[in-house]
Amino acid sequence: MKCLVAFLLTLFIWQSAWAEQNHLDTHIFAELPVQHNGRIKPMDSFARFYLRTFSGDAVVDGMTADDWLADLIFTPERAYGRAVFDVNNPNLRLALDLPERARHHYSFLEIAAAMEAHQEMVNSILSAQEKNVTDPAQQQLISLYANMTAFLDISRSLSLVLPVFRVEDAALARQIGVPAGQNFSYLEMMRRRAQYLSLAQSVLKYAGNHPDARQVVLLQIGAQLEHMEADKQSQILRIVPPAWQPDGNSWLSPWAMLNTGQGAPQSAALLQAWTRMAQAYQENNATEWKYAGENIFQQTLSLAGGQIRPYALSAEYMYNHAYLFAVSLAFYLAAFLLLLGARRYRAFYYVSFALLVCGFLSHFVGEALRIYIMARPPVGTLYESIIFVGLIVVAGSLLLEMRSRRGLGLAIGALSGFALQAIGMGFAGGDTMEPLVAVLNTNFWLATHVIAITTGYGCCLLTGILGHIYLLQKILQPLHHERLQITSRLMLGAALAALFFALTGTMLGGIWADQSWGRFWGWDPKENGALLIVLWLLWMLHGRLSGMLRANGFAMAAAAAVIVVALSWFGVNLLNVGLHSYGFTSGIAINLFAFIALEMIFITTCGVILYRRSRHP
Repeated sequence: MKCLVAFLLTLFIWQSAWAEQNHLDTHIFAELPVQHNGRIKPMDSFARFYLRTFSGDAVVDGMTADDWLADLIFTPERAYGRAVFDVNNPNLRLALDLPERARHHYSFLEIAAAMEAHQEMVNSILSAQEKNVTDPAQQQLISLYANMTAFLDISRSLSLVLPVFRVEDAALARQIGVPAGQNFSYLEMMRRRAQYLSLAQSVLKYAGNHPDARQVVLLQIGAQLEHMEADKQSQILRIVPPAWQPDGNSWLSPWAMLNTGQGAPQSAALLQAWTRMAQAYQENNATEWKYAGENIFQQTLSLAGGQIRPYALSAEYMYNHAYLFAVSLAFYLAAFLLLLGARRYRAFYYVSFALLVCGFLSHFVGEALRIYIMARPPVGTLYESIIFVGLIVVAGSLLLEMRSRRGLGLAIGALSGFALQAIGMGFAGGDTMEPLVAVLNTNFWLATHVIAITTGYGCCLLTGILGHIYLLQKILQPLHHERLQITSRLMLGAALAALFFALTGTMLGGIWADQSWGRFWGWDPKENGALLIVLWLLWMLHGRLSGMLRANGFAMAAAAAVIVVALSWFGVNLLNVGLHSYGFTSGIAINLFAFIALEMIFITTCGVILYRRSRHP
């Protein structure tokens, strides 16, 4: 309980510090809903996704992702000069004549000027088919161009509500129908389009080489209107729920709403609220900023109806800022380091246990938040399965420690938790809460299947880790019979639990496949991988219970179970065939085969040593 209180207090302190760093309360802006990548998320997640895509970081120029996005859409001209884009390929920097910098970050204006100066080279690369481009510098150029296009799209998303027009002349403003000496937006200008066009035609008709002040103002307005015509292509920032679409699933960007005629009085009121928020941002008016943000949220909620879950948006914002999995990783590492000194100082053991519990709680809260936010089971992607398996292994390790009280469970939980969280971070690119493809997001049987089968992965890994420990104990401490017996019993219990969950998950998967695809079993690679785990565990346990596998042989088979899990979990994704195409992964073959080779060397070496000792005691 003390650990949990300390953890929540730390989160509160961090949250207070973030709020004090900004001149405006970006928390209001950060929780506003936006539809992106097939789901409704807070603006904070949208901002983090694109800032990491462009720069590789969650912070740029000392600005958080929320500050950066607000600056980009409310004051785009200023944002164009910020060094946001990461150009890490030295050959591309050389080809574009970009100056060398420590972090290789460049602004939109710098890269646009560089591409314009080398337009012929850029166009030739961009016109080539992507599959034919193999040079890393050229591949990054294509990616950089796509990122700049998205950056420009986002920056112009709200240009129609930004107060960029201004008429100082009172008589001219009265003729157009706009307030004199005050900024007004494209939308307000469009309401007076007829007056402006009539006035412009009559006044500019007599404009010569030296237009007067009124004519200059009218020409400037016309040039601005023409320049903003290109902004109509802006599609990325989908913040307007449709007013006339029956299903209401696909939201619209402000420009798309205007162009497609999907507006309504409620939509107009929403855009007016965004106009007030833009003005408040530019004037640094905290009171108006807060009022406009609350108004936008309520207006969007009214338009979207049941599509928005307000508490889920708040939960996702908290999840983004709490970094719960990174915190758990730090706890796991600290728990292991303190455990190293537990032999000399018994107090270190209790502190290590408490740290592991804190890491587990942080890990568990992170998982619980993800389940609530996504409203589905937490195992739909490779990343999700990794962090879920890590949670299972740590939970199992705590149970082992509560039975043995010898530090064995602490060591397993701390090391495996740390390792799996670190591996998970490597797969955490982009939006880690993206919706499942339709073939997955189906019914109750799938939910129970993926949880059971992934729990089986975790229990099987725990079995394999215990097998490794037993082999090392047998080689390094062969006379510690009591310790060996404890490890052997724990290994057997973990193997039985692994078989239960793996077999249950495989059967549930067959029921799901029968309901979704019309067949119980189709020898799909994923199905074969799950069956392989079940068969391996059955062979191990049968050999152990029948006496054909003695303690050493059972430990070697248990250690080899991690290879079976790796092949079933990661290996089948390399085949690129089968109905389970959601899990396909590239770029892991070398690492996977290296891991398998190391495991085989370890198991073989242990087996040879133990065999020789048995022949020559």
